[in-house]
Amino acid sequence: MPTHNKLEIESIETGSPAAKAGLQPGDAILSINSCPVHDVIDFMFNKGQDELEIEFMRHAAKGKALISTEHDAELGITVKPFKIKICRNNCIFCFVKQLPKGLRKSLYIKDEDYRLSFLYGNYMTLSISLRETRKGSWNRD
Repeated sequence: MPTHNKLEIESIETGSPAAKAGLQPGDAILSINSCPVHDVIDFMFNKGQDELEIEFMRHAAKGKALISTEHDAELGITVKPFKIKICRNNCIFCFVKQLPKGLRKSLYIKDEDYRLSFLYGNYMTLSISLRETRKGSWNRD
């Protein structure tokens, strides 16, 4: 089922408010309290209310789930990861194009997706010294 402009549920935690409300993996969240949900940011923004009316699509049929939770309680919903939006411009001043060859592949991704910055803070400064990394004060997972 295509879920363009919908947020698809990957898994539901057993016994969670979402499970009790009848939501299932594969359901596509259309709206929360009548606010359209296009991506994970919309979902995170709107799920913080105590009373939720979630409109969803399951096998081409729309449904509604009512969830009452305490403020900011976890719903037990894991959504499918989104595909990164890549910049398709060919700017001469692009810092990615100016990187030397032979670096790790992730540095060459021309990320034009604000969701990554908002969710994960993917922009960082590399002002830490090599001496600090040798001391173990900066760990990479």
